[in-house]
Amino acid sequence: GGKHSYRVFGIVDLTVQDRSTQVRVIELPHGADPLLGAIPLEEMDWHISPQEKKLMPNPRSPEKPLLPLC
Repeated sequence: GGKHSYRVFGIVDLTVQDRSTQVRVIELPHGADPLLGAIPLEEMDWHISPQEKKLMPNPRSPEKPLLPLC
């Protein structure tokens, strides 16, 4: 519990299997596992398959990411 402050190191280009986006890199507590959040996954149009425990491309566009503009 409680509030904690962590440093923001900047913006980096992130590529996962030929799909890219830009993400902000922040400091994590010592020993914490690195996290890839929902927003970068959505921007790269990746879906998580809980059954297979892996990233899957959007079935509507498996070759390239789609980003809805609403």
